[in-house]
Amino acid sequence: MKKIQTNSPTTFIMENFDKKFIRKYKRRIGGLYAYPRTVPIDKVLKLLEGSGVKHPKLLKNRLRCVDIEYIKGETLMVEPNLSGLITLVSNYIYEMAQIDCEPIMKYIKWTNVKEYFNFLIDNMIKTVDSYNNNEKLESIGLNKDLLLKFKSKPIDESRSLRLIHGDITPDNIICASDAYYLIDWELATYGDVAYDIASHLVAVEYTDAAKNDLIDRVSISLYENKEGLVKDIETYIEFENTRRCFSIMNRVIDLIKKGKPFDNILDDGLKYYNMFVENVSKEELVEKLKK
Repeated sequence: MKKIQTNSPTTFIMENFDKKFIRKYKRRIGGLYAYPRTVPIDKVLKLLEGSGVKHPKLLKNRLRCVDIEYIKGETLMVEPNLSGLITLVSNYIYEMAQIDCEPIMKYIKWTNVKEYFNFLIDNMIKTVDSYNNNEKLESIGLNKDLLLKFKSKPIDESRSLRLIHGDITPDNIICASDAYYLIDWELATYGDVAYDIASHLVAVEYTDAAKNDLIDRVSISLYENKEGLVKDIETYIEFENTRRCFSIMNRVIDLIKKGKPFDNILDDGLKYYNMFVENVSKEELVEKLKK
């Protein structure tokens, strides 16, 4: 059997003659094969069976990996049609909201959306604590106070928790046989729909009108208060931008230490860095990182 690595170090395409499937290796944390803020992927895929969300089927659940159906088709990652994407995303979110999450509740450490948000913050702070570059990050203004400030931000606790994907991006949507499949469920959990929308909006460049259309559709279909939803989406967007900045800049510092190319990654990091820390040029930031 041929084993082909994808962009992810834990995901492979397994090929044997005309048969293909995806093998995803689980990450073991705290006794569970999952990320700290998520549910084990095999449990999520079982939960999705029979739902209105088209997704790759779980073929086999192994101790350290899962075998998943290979969906042959094209992703929407290249210049997605915003109107079509809005329809797909709002439908995915609606269909996930209809799923009974009782089978996965034993993996959940929060009881409402505010506790969920606080868990995201605490989890990111633990992640930053695990970095080897904290002194360097602090020297360029990236300290944990930027994350801790989110603890005081209000979140609408009347909104119900639901199944969320956690990474609805155009490259995670595959068109195959005139159907659209949502793939890569590793970040799925019982969480806040406002976070699902926010992480999507961070990944895709929307016009204000298109963004408003997406939020409108979700708030109407789920009977959510739009004003509160919009405010919380903005809070999650700010948090997600901050989280990404820490993660990317930590990686850039590692690459600089190892003498490896970092330009493309730094371009992405600079975008987030200049949002809320300091407006500097790429050259100025490189100089700061090399000191």
